[in-house]
Amino acid sequence: MGFRDDGRANKRIPSDPQELQTLVENHPSISAAARAIGVAPTTLNHRLKRLRASDYADPLKTENLRSVESTDPKEWSDIRKLIKSRGVNPDDFTVSRVRVNEWGDGNKQLRVDLVPRTIIPAPATLPSGWTPPQPVKGEKTTKGLVAFLSDQHCPNIDEGLHAGVLAWLVEHKPERVYLLGDLLDFDAVSRHKPNPGGSVRQWSATVQETIDSAFRVLADYRTATGAKTKFYLLAGNHEDRLRDFILGNAPQLHDLRPADPRPDEAPLMSSRQLLRLDELNITMLDSPDGPYSHGYAEVIPDNLAAIHGSVTKKGSGASALQNIERWGTSVFCGHTHKQAIVFSVQHPLNGPPVRRVGVEVGCLCKTVGGLGYTVRPDWSSGFASVTLHNGGRFHADLATWVEGKTLLWRDWSYTHKEAV
Repeated sequence: MGFRDDGRANKRIPSDPQELQTLVENHPSISAAARAIGVAPTTLNHRLKRLRASDYADPLKTENLRSVESTDPKEWSDIRKLIKSRGVNPDDFTVSRVRVNEWGDGNKQLRVDLVPRTIIPAPATLPSGWTPPQPVKGEKTTKGLVAFLSDQHCPNIDEGLHAGVLAWLVEHKPERVYLLGDLLDFDAVSRHKPNPGGSVRQWSATVQETIDSAFRVLADYRTATGAKTKFYLLAGNHEDRLRDFILGNAPQLHDLRPADPRPDEAPLMSSRQLLRLDELNITMLDSPDGPYSHGYAEVIPDNLAAIHGSVTKKGSGASALQNIERWGTSVFCGHTHKQAIVFSVQHPLNGPPVRRVGVEVGCLCKTVGGLGYTVRPDWSSGFASVTLHNGGRFHADLATWVEGKTLLWRDWSYTHKEAV
């Protein structure tokens, strides 16, 4: 083992299993072996276990044990010779434990427990001529970052989260932002009966207050990103509240436009006009068939669509799976106020499996109080993004508003100071 010049044992535990076996065999116990090399018995025992030789110190594995006994102290000085004298080949076994039993009037017996060496695995060996594989460097194939924001329900937007979204937009400057609907709440023209009592009053706002708040939010987004980011706005069921109110009460005003309208000029009561979208350089993606549920944005041709959504299933992710089936492609959706990333793999008769991704992007409105119409909602605040890759591929991420104060996205975070 090696010793220092002053005679003290060198504290070295053999790393080779065979050398460790020899050390234990040449001593009556693990404690004795530990003392011989100047370490604590627990330290040696720990090393035995690390080398997968823990059977040295495990007397409970009786199915693997053999033992020899001796009541003659003259035989106790040479354990190997004692084992051999009992007809056992010491080369086939390893000493597991040595102990002295005492009983009666001074009677003593030495017992040596043995474990077959075959249960201790041999060190792994590499095949002849083996060389380690060379690391392969991954290729950077990203082509851009796209964000999906939904369900602000202005003027009931979560202001702390809104500040976090603006910080994210300033930091990461996505190439595109899709606003997936319910930007405006429009409770004043809802078909639901108003409840003027109690705390519900805090959720009420005039049509003008709703429009002013939404315009301020859009202006904040545009200021945060700068002019290069492209914005697209989809209508949600709450935007359709104004459309349905006009169609139900004054249908003659629905398609009203300024005198001598310019080509492609939007109706006066449309979101495009009311929110000054042309001035903000935000494209309104109107549904070709009228209702919001038909509207969509083609984010990646034939591979990824963005919708507001009209499906609301119980549990995060269930609505996203339904939308994958309904639209036949990967889908990012709002409407549910939940967050989830789910996958659906389809196996055509011919060709490789087709993977579809469904994402519920979350909401940006206040969640406590359920906007005045639901109790203790199971809503998740935040938004979603995709990193675009070559070949129409993409990777989805969620940005989540945690505990009402911190926005987390990948390795980036933002904490709203007023919420701390």
